[in-house]
Amino acid sequence: MRIVGGMSKGIQLRVPDNGVRPTSDRVREALFSILDELVLKASCLDLFAGSGSLGIEALSRGAKSCMFVDRSRHSCEAILFNLEKAKLVGGTVRKEEFELFLRKTRGEYDLVFADPPYKLNGIVQQLASSDTLVKLLLPGGVLVIETAKSDVDFPCHEEIDLLTVRKYGDSQLILYRRNNNITNNDI
Repeated sequence: MRIVGGMSKGIQLRVPDNGVRPTSDRVREALFSILDELVLKASCLDLFAGSGSLGIEALSRGAKSCMFVDRSRHSCEAILFNLEKAKLVGGTVRKEEFELFLRKTRGEYDLVFADPPYKLNGIVQQLASSDTLVKLLLPGGVLVIETAKSDVDFPCHEEIDLLTVRKYGDSQLILYRRNNNITNNDI
C-alpha cells in the first residue's frame, strides 16, 4: 500500500499486523478525485485510522492538519511511522476509543473520514446520526464513511445531507455534507 497522490506520492505505508483492513489504493484514488480541492488547507479527522492511509493521503494532497484516532497501540505506532516516513507535518495521533474521543473533543473539521471495521453492525447509522460527530463538522464540511458494499441503509442526521454513494469492489464510500445553506450540494 502506498500514498497515491500529492507531495509524498509513491511512499509505501506500513500496515499494522492487527487485523487492519486498509483502504485500497484504488478506493483512495477515487475518493480524493471526488473531494478534489476540498482537501486543500482542510482540517481533517481520521476515525478508526488503522494505518492512517486516509488522513495521510489528505496531508500529502495539501490538508493543513489531521487528527488520527484509533484504539490500537499498533495502529498508532504505524501511523506515527508513516507520517515520519512520508515527511508530513500536521498529523496528531490519539490512542482512544472513537466514542470517548467524540464525547470530549471540541475540534472543528472540514473533512471527517471514518473507516470502521466492516463487521461492526449498525456503525454507519451510529456515525451518520451522531449529534457529536455532526457538530465537529464545519458548515459545508464532508463526512466520508467507508463500509461494506452490503450496507444499504444510509441514514442522515437532520444537519447533514447524503451527497453520494460509490461502490468499489466489496467497499463503498458514503459521503455526507453538513448543511451550509448552499442550494447546489454537488461535489
